[in-house]
Amino acid sequence: MDSRSSQPGDAIRLIRELLVQDAMHDLDRPHVVLISDSSWETVTVIGPFPDAMAATVAADAQRAEDIRELGPSTSRSYLVSLLFPPTREVDRQALREDAR
Repeated sequence: MDSRSSQPGDAIRLIRELLVQDAMHDLDRPHVVLISDSSWETVTVIGPFPDAMAATVAADAQRAEDIRELGPSTSRSYLVSLLFPPTREVDRQALREDAR
């Protein structure tokens, strides 16, 4: 057993480090932008983008374009989200077939 593991707080520091490493890894994974408009009760998804930064830049550009074209609105919101892989087997199968 490592002598450092007996120090108070080591487990918490290790968990924190692992969480931060995982979050940093997620920044380099594909992301999408979700644009919701509560006045129209709609959600639009754009992307995927190769990483969080590209998605953030796209969200900012889309927000600027929407303001120019539609005017300012408090009902619109823009969310950058990690793109998770499909969870249903039928969706995973479709991806495999598309890759052929």
